[in-house]
Amino acid sequence: MERIKKLLEERDDELKIKEEEVIKLKDSKNRKNQAKAGLSYDDRTGINEANLESEHDQDSKNESELGDIMMERYFSSVPLAHSQVSVVNESFEHHRQLEISVDYSFELNSELLEDEPLFSISNRPLEENEENLHNTSSPQCFLPVADDGDILEMSKLSEQHYEDTDLEKELLNQQCGELREELALKDRDLNVLMEEVVKGAEDLEEARSRWAQVTEELRQALWELEEEKERRRHVEEEMNLKAHDYDNLKNKLSALTEEKENENAIMLMEKESPETAVLASDSSPWRREMK
Repeated sequence: MERIKKLLEERDDELKIKEEEVIKLKDSKNRKNQAKAGLSYDDRTGINEANLESEHDQDSKNESELGDIMMERYFSSVPLAHSQVSVVNESFEHHRQLEISVDYSFELNSELLEDEPLFSISNRPLEENEENLHNTSSPQCFLPVADDGDILEMSKLSEQHYEDTDLEKELLNQQCGELREELALKDRDLNVLMEEVVKGAEDLEEARSRWAQVTEELRQALWELEEEKERRRHVEEEMNLKAHDYDNLKNKLSALTEEKENENAIMLMEKESPETAVLASDSSPWRREMK
C-alpha cells in the first residue's frame, strides 16, 4: 500500500511538471505567433483562433500521453490480467495513431495557410476570393485538405477517445478510492492490533511483577520454614536430654526407694531380733556395696 501511495504521488508530480511544460510551450508559441504577425486586429484574431485550436490539440495530445504513461505505470504496478492490459494498450495505440493523423492534417493545413501572405489574403476583395475558390485551375484547389466526412469521423473518434479516457480515469479514481478505503481498514486493524499488543505487554509486565512478588513471598516462607525446622531440631534435642535426665533421675529414685525399703526392713528386724537384723543387713546389697 505504501508503494501505491508513492506511485500516486510520483504521478501527480510528473503531471504537474508536464502541465508546467505545456504552459511554457503555449507561452513560447504565442510569442512566436505574435512576433510573426504584424497584422491588423482581424488577422490576429484569426491567427489566435488557429493557435488556440493548435494548442488545444497539443494539450489533448499531451494529456493523452500523460494518461497513457499513468495508465501504463498503473497497470504495471497493479496485478491485473494480461489480456486486459493488452486490450488497453491496443486501444491506447489506436487512439494515439488517430490523434497523430488529426494533428498532422491540422498542422499541414496550418503550414499551407501560413505560407501564403496574410496581408494579401486579408486585403483581397471578396470577389477575388470567390473566384479563387471556384477556379479549378488555381493551385489552391489542390490543397490537401481533409474531407468533411473524414473530419467528422476523426472528431467522433476523438470524442470517443476522450470518453474512453474519462471512463478510464473514472475507473482509475474508483480503484484508487477502493485502495484508500482498504488502506484505511488496514490502518484501523493495525491500530487495534497495536492496542492489543500494548495491552498484552502491560498484562505481561503485571504478571511478571506478580510472579516476582510471589517468588519473594515463597522465598521468605522457605526461609521461615528452615528456621522453624532448626528451632524444632533444637527443641527435640532438649527434649531428648530432658528425657535422658528424667530416666536417670527415675533410676536414682528407684534405687533410693529400694534402699529406703531395705533400711526400714532392717530396722524392723533389729527390733525383733538383733542377730537376724545383722545378718539381713550384711546380706543387703547396699551393705555389700558399702563393704
